[in-house]
Amino acid sequence: MAIAYIDQHAHPDAIPWYRSRPAEPGGSAFRLSVTQAIAIPNISLDAVLDRILVNPSRGADLIIVGHGREEGLSMRLVAGSASRARADLIRQLASDRGTPDALFGSMPPVPVSRVATLAQITEQQVVQLRMKMNRVRALTLTHVAFRACKLGVRRDVLRAYKPFFGCKVLSAPDLRDTYGTIRHGSPTVNMNQWITQHSPGHHMYVYGTAPNRIAIATSGGEDDDHTYTVDFAYENPTALANWTAQYLGSHRSGAFAYHGQWRTHPRANKPQIVFVGDPDYNEHIVVV
Repeated sequence: MAIAYIDQHAHPDAIPWYRSRPAEPGGSAFRLSVTQAIAIPNISLDAVLDRILVNPSRGADLIIVGHGREEGLSMRLVAGSASRARADLIRQLASDRGTPDALFGSMPPVPVSRVATLAQITEQQVVQLRMKMNRVRALTLTHVAFRACKLGVRRDVLRAYKPFFGCKVLSAPDLRDTYGTIRHGSPTVNMNQWITQHSPGHHMYVYGTAPNRIAIATSGGEDDDHTYTVDFAYENPTALANWTAQYLGSHRSGAFAYHGQWRTHPRANKPQIVFVGDPDYNEHIVVV
């Protein structure tokens, strides 16, 4: 059972997705069954710790949704701080006690004053963060799954968060993470015509064969641009039901939320959105 904590500003479409209680892939050996989704309007690492500790659950699985980069999480350490929860600062925060070291035998804890200087926050804020960190560590969490763009690109960056949360397993994508809503309307009468009309200026990917095709045309979303459009067409209700069951984990009708990974520059024979039900999805979840 997993609880999702969502940056409401970064990924508003993640809220309906996780409130539909999906089974979230968490790497080839893991599947996270979401039971609760909590939106955090002004997210920071401090706010995430607060929400985890409202109803602490030993051994729980957590999903933390927000912006990320190769160097770590983009959320602020505390509300109003200039510093973000990057891996280098998380390492300093997590070093609140001496640790073994292969070269030097042991490394001393990083003093509160040193962390405050590096993170540009007050010593009291460091003390408070470490206190909450240790309360979360005491929960012996099983799996913390970050859903933050490219946080899994560098394993050394991803590993920095593991001692902070004290979890057994930690994961994140090495592609950009994305959420959205598809409004599909009625079946498309002439799919060939639809594909021809939507191909210019779009990345086109077609699932299945006639007369049971699903076509998705995407545009935008270049590099750091998180804005893109999705045009969606289906040939008949059965094709739609089968596609949503396979690629979103359950049959969905009407406007439906989705979750996937975004390929910025996909090859012609690859979809731009790797939906959670796609076999390629877990290939891009890095687990440490």
